[in-house]
Amino acid sequence: MATRESYNTVAESYARLVPALETSVLDRALLRVFADVVQGSVAEFARVLAPGGYLQLAFHVGDTHRHRTEGYGHEGISLDIHHLPVERVCALLAQAEFSLQHRTILEPGRYLAGGPAQARLLARLPG
Repeated sequence: MATRESYNTVAESYARLVPALETSVLDRALLRVFADVVQGSVAEFARVLAPGGYLQLAFHVGDTHRHRTEGYGHEGISLDIHHLPVERVCALLAQAEFSLQHRTILEPGRYLAGGPAQARLLARLPG
């Protein structure tokens, strides 16, 4: 079972694998990050991206989380899925000096039948 501490190292581990990135695509990466460590994750992505680099985020929209014990073709899993407010993520991007280039919100069910609303954000660092 994943712990809060294991999520605290998401961006740091990512940085060690791919330093000085020009572009980073994180498709639903923030779904598994505890809401209270999103700020640190966004700051770490800003640190590892090259100046002028892009960050693309995709995540469930909302202000809640749910625990899954089955899904994705598996049973017996233990997974917390966090829904994040779009404005909060946009504010964290701005705080980390990203400028928002594009924002798309997909209505519930558009990405996955019966699924929640999805956000897609494209942000860029200065430089």
